[in-house]
Amino acid sequence: MHIGHFDAHCTFLYCDCRGTVYPPDKITSLVPKYCNFGYDVIVHIGRELFSKHCTIENIKQTLADKNISISASEISWLAAKYVVYLSLAHKEISGKIKDKMQENGGYILHVDGTCDGDSPHLMSALDQISGFVLHNIKIPTENAHDIVPLLQEIKQRYGNPIAIVTDMAKAFSCAITEVFGAIFHFICHFHFLRDIGKDLLSEPYDCIRKKLKASKISSQLRYRLRKFEETDIQIDTSEMENSYIELITQSYDENLIHKVCFVMIHWCLDAKHSGNGYGFPFDRPHLVFYQRLMQMYKKLNKIEQILENNGHQNKLVKKLLADLNQLVSDNELKTYSKDISEKAEVFDKLRQALQIALPDKKNGLNDNGEEVEMKTIEKKVNIFCKEISAQEKYQTTEYQKLLKQIEKYREKLFADPIAVTKSNGEEILIQPQRTNNLLEQFFRGFKRDYTKRSGNSKLSKALQSMIADTPLIKNLENQNYRTILLNGNDTLEERFAEIDEKDVIEKMKKVKTDEQKIPKRLKKAIRKTKLMGKFLNL
Repeated sequence: MHIGHFDAHCTFLYCDCRGTVYPPDKITSLVPKYCNFGYDVIVHIGRELFSKHCTIENIKQTLADKNISISASEISWLAAKYVVYLSLAHKEISGKIKDKMQENGGYILHVDGTCDGDSPHLMSALDQISGFVLHNIKIPTENAHDIVPLLQEIKQRYGNPIAIVTDMAKAFSCAITEVFGAIFHFICHFHFLRDIGKDLLSEPYDCIRKKLKASKISSQLRYRLRKFEETDIQIDTSEMENSYIELITQSYDENLIHKVCFVMIHWCLDAKHSGNGYGFPFDRPHLVFYQRLMQMYKKLNKIEQILENNGHQNKLVKKLLADLNQLVSDNELKTYSKDISEKAEVFDKLRQALQIALPDKKNGLNDNGEEVEMKTIEKKVNIFCKEISAQEKYQTTEYQKLLKQIEKYREKLFADPIAVTKSNGEEILIQPQRTNNLLEQFFRGFKRDYTKRSGNSKLSKALQSMIADTPLIKNLENQNYRTILLNGNDTLEERFAEIDEKDVIEKMKKVKTDEQKIPKRLKKAIRKTKLMGKFLNL
């Protein structure tokens, strides 16, 4: 990169005795075999694209400023080559990674996958203690048959983990048993709670959501707000501390009534932001929306009565009451609301017992749970189960299913600290994390990085075309990993120059094969309208 384009004249030495040709060492340490761009260009493209999230056009311009002319397609190809070099280097240092993890007393394996639409699943494995991404594969579906090769490769490279943490997918349980046999296998508390909550709350909640959507009340309230724009209503927050009802009783000021309606409509529509970032079933915005609508109806009804009793009228209040009449008179909605409120109360008690995703916390999807001893959590969950079992109103199918789920996963929920011995002989206790948030956060960060450089929030196309080992790039942010990876070299360029070019070429051929969905000759043929017409008429 410090030179730009140049022609290299190489002298090859020949040994008469051995009949061996010796190529010059210098050029092969700068440029890969059969490649027109140096290792420094490859590393620059990889860092700019994956670490700094630059676009291909920006990288192209940066290289042009350094007198390096390169096409966008070549940049994409060299970016793939960067991942391949990193993947091969990672495989070469597997033994040293294993030694490093043994220094920590072993490793706790977190396994999870992500997909988008009809894309393949990107499955990644990560060590909780060191933070190293250990291995990645792309599989068509998340089933045991496809997960087994990932676990087998991890076992071969790094040995058995101390424990494994996954979500509740049955495929993980089957694959782990097949590869590792009897091993500590824990499930994520957050996933466990979410699945229980969905089983308990989904049916009535979906009914509320569908009825609210069918009523088109949100659109109607937004229409009312657009009417307010014509009057240019200004709200001073200090006014909201006053008793509006008293003021209306005293003055019957139409502008004041409009302000009340304006505030309450915004309050109702803001229900979609009422959650704490956990998602359903922890957050229930449609239920909150319905409850706020009912509160607004009561308030407006009271205002209307005050006005009528004093010989006044307000058209806006009457219109809003008319908008809400259908929902207020819907008895099914009332039943669903009462049902989900009762079930949500039980579900929130379980959240309190498990001490995770608490209703008054706003940690969202990054919630790792409260720092409480596992014995204390287990004791609280036992108390919860006894309370539910003892009350007659909870003897229905939904609550009994909840209790069975807790009993079924009891051994995988409550992990005691595990005693391990470090490589220096020191005995320590390691506590597996209660959630699989390590990988959840990892995948969210991965998607966020992709969105930054592409401007596209959908991962489906990226997951189809990307190399499975692309997540290994995250390891470069870990200083311990970088030290191991460089293997005594000063730079990543020097480290890549040590990798056998035959292995790189072989792996790049596979990348090219995977990307080529339609054979070139067939692609030309199917795009010829007349030829396809003849073919279809055969």
